[in-house]
Amino acid sequence: MRVWPSAAAITRLEQAFGWVLWIEEPDRKLVWSRAARVPWKVIAGEMGCDRTTAWRRWQLALTKIAARLNA
Repeated sequence: MRVWPSAAAITRLEQAFGWVLWIEEPDRKLVWSRAARVPWKVIAGEMGCDRTTAWRRWQLALTKIAARLNA
């Protein structure tokens, strides 16, 4: 069964694309990797850091976006 997105859902997605431009490129890749459900172990290997460090960087990137939205 295929579900088609509504016009409102597409509009929200387009807004999210704009939000991601507020952070640096490595952080963008990290955020989109998590959105694509890439495992932390794979992300950490690509970033060359520990899994916990990758998670902290992801949290910081989302915090930057949230802070700008709330400003």
